[in-house]
Amino acid sequence: MKKNSAFTVLELSIVLILIGILIAGVAKSGTLVMAARLSAARSLTLKSTVPSISGLVAWYETSLSTSLKTSEALDGKQITTWYDISPNSLAEQKNKLTRTASSTVLYQVSGINKIPSIKFSGAANAMLAGLTDFYQYRSLAKCSIFFVAMPLTSSLGIIADGGSGAYGVSLVAINPPNIYFNLTTGVSTGTGSNPASIASNGSYITAAYFNGATSGAYVNNAATMAGGGTINPGTNTLRGLTIGAGRDGSSGFNGLISEVIVYDRLLQIQERKDVMKYLSKKYGIATTGLE
Repeated sequence: MKKNSAFTVLELSIVLILIGILIAGVAKSGTLVMAARLSAARSLTLKSTVPSISGLVAWYETSLSTSLKTSEALDGKQITTWYDISPNSLAEQKNKLTRTASSTVLYQVSGINKIPSIKFSGAANAMLAGLTDFYQYRSLAKCSIFFVAMPLTSSLGIIADGGSGAYGVSLVAINPPNIYFNLTTGVSTGTGSNPASIASNGSYITAAYFNGATSGAYVNNAATMAGGGTINPGTNTLRGLTIGAGRDGSSGFNGLISEVIVYDRLLQIQERKDVMKYLSKKYGIATTGLE
């Protein structure tokens, strides 16, 4: 009996050792897969047409080592600084977004398409610009803002606020199932034709065009405007930038944001397609109208 008992214990020990080896191998494999995804995302970013399109004002993303502080680019870390990686800004760290460290703005290593994202949650989740205005401009009457986001709730959440104190509101938000603009008047994209159809836990590429009475958005579709036509949210200009909530911390976005790109003009059709094609490939988000 003792011999059989000892043999059984030995067998169990061997099995436990083998299980440990298998678990370690699976964990290492998962790490390698994650590293490969990040490497691919970085390659796509570096080869992107984004900086070659004229009018680039600011470009924020989450995969490059230059996008965030190294000490903060770790899972669950609080984000205090998000750098503009556009060529004319990065060296001198112009247009960087800053905020006080908070558990409402965190780095998530496995975000949209399992590559890093910034997770926003709660009422105090604004990532405030270090300067009131972009260093290049005091205000933008017309502009194009591209963003990649995943809402985790069905409530209205501001993605980008370009308002500045006495100059009033100038923002774009996700308000499922629509995209919402406010340039003095709050209005959402239409639902009659090609609605945005935004839902919780879905991933979306949006090109928001600020153009006064003929503003509009393209959502996972580079050819056809969401709602089938333009909307009139007012005529305020874009001044500076706050991502993830209003400049005063209002209407905080609850979800993931991976990339925000700002141009100082309304991009042409092919330019819009080129930017959305890059974002679609990088984040694995099905997007129509790219060809």
